[in-house]
Amino acid sequence: MCEWHNHALTNAEGDRIAIYSHVYDITDNLENKRQLEGLVDRLPGIVYRHQNEPGWPLAFVKGSCVELTGYTSEELADEVLLAEEIIHPDDRTYVQTETEQSLAEHQSYNLTYRIRMKSGVTKWIWECGGKVTLSNGDSVLEGFLISVDTVDLDRLSQFS
Repeated sequence: MCEWHNHALTNAEGDRIAIYSHVYDITDNLENKRQLEGLVDRLPGIVYRHQNEPGWPLAFVKGSCVELTGYTSEELADEVLLAEEIIHPDDRTYVQTETEQSLAEHQSYNLTYRIRMKSGVTKWIWECGGKVTLSNGDSVLEGFLISVDTVDLDRLSQFS
């Protein structure tokens, strides 16, 4: 697979005098992306990226979204504010405070709290994540969520 870019070369009068083409072999990139997406789709949780701003709007979310939250990945990315609609109201201050403290100390966060599924059912989850600086200089939060009903919290703590 290739990615092809064409650029017109012009003279001083603005007349097109040639076309410059550059071709990139993206076969390996596509295969790596396919493998990563396959891995994420088989995880018993959700991987995410969200803006570090009020409501924590999700920019990217993949994995077992419906099983964990009742929402599809599209609903989570387009319609739902993580902090305002999914995190249990009684746990929002705890999650916000702990996340901000970890980020201020330049550390990853490791939290256990309740979420409210789309159906209204309350579920305990474990989350680990941290701040990532993108190539354009923007900072985002990336992490992983999993239901603690299916895991041993003591074993998970070794990964934070």
